[in-house]
Amino acid sequence: KIQMVLIPAGKFQMGALESEKSYSPNEKLHEVTLTKSFYLGKYEVTQEQWELVMKNNPSTEKRTHITCY
Repeated sequence: KIQMVLIPAGKFQMGALESEKSYSPNEKLHEVTLTKSFYLGKYEVTQEQWELVMKNNPSTEKRTHITCY
């Protein structure tokens, strides 16, 4: 199953301050308004999940077998 989290409508600050060490000009701090709430996956989508929904796998790094120790 894919765990989802609710992202509520509202305002937030996005970007970075110019004084931050890794600041880039395309990251200027600005206010963003979400007019509608939405759900977002809590974790990254796995290749298996992608394939189940999209019926393809465009990844160049194909997963074969994973061994856990």
